Amino acid sequence: MPVTRCRDDHIYLIEVREQMVSAGRTRIVFSTNRGDMIAHCRLENGTRKAVILLGDDFDARFDRQFQSVDDALVALGIGSGRVEYRVPGDCAQCAIDALLLCQYLDDEGVTDVVLAGWSFGGAVALAAGSICRTARGVAAISPTDISQCCLRWMADKPTLLMFSEDDRKRRTDNLLKIAARSNPHSTRTIIYSQVMSGKAAADLVCWISEAFLS
Repeated sequence: MPVTRCRDDHIYLIEVREQMVSAGRTRIVFSTNRGDMIAHCRLENGTRKAVILLGDDFDARFDRQFQSVDDALVALGIGSGRVEYRVPGDCAQCAIDALLLCQYLDDEGVTDVVLAGWSFGGAVALAAGSICRTARGVAAISPTDISQCCLRWMADKPTLLMFSEDDRKRRTDNLLKIAARSNPHSTRTIIYSQVMSGKAAADLVCWISEAFLS
């Protein structure tokens, strides 16, 4: 007689393990029933604001592009966090990973977060930011497509959409759809010739600072 196994579609946290890597830097392992999620946090004592930087595991440029942003945030007294996805490419599961880090930061006294994502990470940032209680804004850089409900749930949260001319040539319809479905009163859209140039990185840091004040 065949045995039917019930699949548990819920995800729950089993334990959290922390490892101090250096002063202000911590590696966190979130063990769940659906695998481990690893995050890296850069927090100074007393930090109450942090940005979660969400990349595209299929695009190694992320680490290089966001390093200057990370350094600039720390200089402003803003912490940062990175996520290594459990299931790269699955936006819903990756958004859960981002929310796990949001909850961890909240438990650590970080009361305000901004989510900033590159490419696929931009879609993850919008998905997680739309429901995160502590999210003060979302920046999506060259984002892949995202569902209408996530954009609707963003409501009046500050949103930054950053694109490059190359993005427009490759994914014009997709990018226009995202911009058109966003709240025009709380969304800022900027198009650059090169999306993570020095000017774009500086604009991103400036927008993040303003989002924490809104």
